[in-house]
Amino acid sequence: YKSAYELFKNNKDNNINYCPLSVYYAFAVAASGADGDTFTEIMNALGLNGKTIEYLSTQAGNMYRRLYLDNSRGTMRIGTSIWLSNNNDILFKESFINNAVEK
Repeated sequence: YKSAYELFKNNKDNNINYCPLSVYYAFAVAASGADGDTFTEIMNALGLNGKTIEYLSTQAGNMYRRLYLDNSRGTMRIGTSIWLSNNNDILFKESFINNAVEK
């Protein structure tokens, strides 16, 4: 993904670690509540130019089912969330919360 280069290009003296899958899922959740230019920009950042939220939701679900593991060999569960700072002037829309949960 292009994201690694963007994160690391100006931090040559720092020890940085991130999980591309976590970034992907965070953007997927954000896309579920976005529309217009914001939605298009998120989808482009994910390399999904011209795709729908239904496509992204299906692919994210497929990836989750492929990676989920809970058996005698080990456990791997994936979770993500988006946090909003404690500012009463900015709130998540109820429709965004519902879309993020459903998709």
